Amino acid sequence: MPRELVIVSERPIEVADQVLAAVAVDPALGIRTVFDGGGTQITDAAGETILTVLRTDGVDVLSVAEALLESPLAPGEVFWTEAYLPLTAGAQAGLEVAAYLADAVAGRIIVRGETYDAVEH
Repeated sequence: MPRELVIVSERPIEVADQVLAAVAVDPALGIRTVFDGGGTQITDAAGETILTVLRTDGVDVLSVAEALLESPLAPGEVFWTEAYLPLTAGAQAGLEVAAYLADAVAGRIIVRGETYDAVEH
């Protein structure tokens, strides 16, 4: 079972953000569209998935989002993007890409009740 991340942010994550984040971590990383355009996968040089990112949604009801995340949302955190790390060695690089994404959209990463603010790059 993959590890689920949620990036809460001030703006949606775009494909361009994902490309820039992947290149910042490792220029050999690739990106492909999945789920009929509903998400993307960041892949290593061998084509193995290191991070799957789903389409960003807006936070409709603050109290519901906070209950699901088990974390209060800060003012401005109005977008929610689900992402998944594989249970493989590539997960660390995937987490680094996710950290770059969170930084790019003025967001933070929540992992099953754990919160990760900016990660040093």
